Amino acid sequence: NNVLKNRIGTVWVQRVVYVPSEFCERDVQLRLGTIVDADTTYVNGVQVGKTDYFYPPRRYNIPGGILKHGKNVITVRVTINNNVGEFKEDMPYCIKADENELPLDGIWNARVAAVEEPLGPQTFFTWHPTALYNRMIYPLRNISFNAVLFYQGESNTRYPEDYEYLMIDMVKEWRSLFGYKVPFIFAKLPYFRGESWEIPGDDWEDLRDAQQRAADRIEDCTIAELYDLGEYNESHTQNKKEVAKRLYDEYRMLLRSIER
Repeated sequence: NNVLKNRIGTVWVQRVVYVPSEFCERDVQLRLGTIVDADTTYVNGVQVGKTDYFYPPRRYNIPGGILKHGKNVITVRVTINNNVGEFKEDMPYCIKADENELPLDGIWNARVAAVEEPLGPQTFFTWHPTALYNRMIYPLRNISFNAVLFYQGESNTRYPEDYEYLMIDMVKEWRSLFGYKVPFIFAKLPYFRGESWEIPGDDWEDLRDAQQRAADRIEDCTIAELYDLGEYNESHTQNKKEVAKRLYDEYRMLLRSIER
């Protein structure tokens, strides 16, 4: 968030850590929070993980034998593509072996490797009207579904006032295409405060309200509550299993109400 604040490029980040013997001859997990944007991570020169975008938490397994008793070197090649590069605060940064953790907070060394000006505007045809519909929805017109589980909305938080009406029109359009009144279950956005602790997530709250209003107005439709699964600094909740369970529970209850 300094030399590359308004540019893109790569930065090497490195930390020396002293490891006790009980972490060495077994498989352990390296946790590096969330990194913006991409990373390739090495332990003692051995690549242990790679992520190409910034959403997933970094949880990399270190096979037994890579860590040595005493001095070890963790090296991360961070690639900033189009955001302000950072290691997200208030995330776990440690080496974890069952219930034992070796913290990695403190001073890391960093060296800028390459700096470039940001890319100019790009054309993504998938973001243009009709592109996703024609490529991903229209081809499904002859397939029958028990229900549609719909998890989306983060990109609409900038204009939540439109969302209710967009959802109502979308459901109407899809049902017309499929030829029957397929049930819909929406996933309500989880808790999130915005891009930093200082920026409140008011637009997210407005979007959640719009999702609820749409679900209330659409026949054979309900919504799964995910608010408690969110973190203030993660726009995508990591507990995907619980998300799936709640959507399935809502689906079962909706079907029972429809059958009555």
